[in-house]
Amino acid sequence: MLSNKEQEIFKEALGEEWYSALLPTLQTDMFHQVGVFLHDESVRYNVLPHGINTMFRAFRKTPLSKVYILISGQNPYHTPNVADGLAFSCGNNKHPQPSLKHILMEVEEQIYGTRIDMLKPEYYDLSRWARQGVLLLNAALSVREGQADSHMVQWDFFTKAVFDILGKHHRGIVYMLWGVYAKSFIKLIPPNNYVLTCGHPMTKSYGNDTWSKNGHFAMANIYLKEHNNIEINW
Repeated sequence: MLSNKEQEIFKEALGEEWYSALLPTLQTDMFHQVGVFLHDESVRYNVLPHGINTMFRAFRKTPLSKVYILISGQNPYHTPNVADGLAFSCGNNKHPQPSLKHILMEVEEQIYGTRIDMLKPEYYDLSRWARQGVLLLNAALSVREGQADSHMVQWDFFTKAVFDILGKHHRGIVYMLWGVYAKSFIKLIPPNNYVLTCGHPMTKSYGNDTWSKNGHFAMANIYLKEHNNIEINW
């Protein structure tokens, strides 16, 4: 069970709606073990991002009742001073990570054409998407500095709980699943939602490009409009 102090900490970090929905998960032994693991990791390594409020920022920025789109990342950027708690976002940095660069280039091509150059620092913080109902969820909410995927196993049950909650509370969510790991969550998504899949944005850097021209941002807006929801200002 969470102590009164822990309840207040998580309520602030997650926001009221996600805190209430995730409370049964927060009170499990598995979640307690995540806390023990992170404490032990932080003694020996630099764990990113810093602070519980940053770690759970995606939930606070996009309350449960406001989720229209879910974009699934893998883990936070493992370079110091880059991860800001939102998948793919680089709000703490003046230079976008390659994944974000490829994402913004695709948005520019699909939505804006030559009217907007999105490779500018004002576009690197994706909280503007989060405020409109895009849950930018990393499958792991933490990572060891310099070691990608180092905390994936520990957070797996928590990510699955989030998908389960969304499946029970919502219909008509657009799920954008990019890359092999993200696609593994398809089995957790109930019918009456819209699932878009393609390769990870980083495949554009590796020469096996399964990301470019995916059409996801334009298709998501078409779907939202058809279901009487407000389109995302990407």
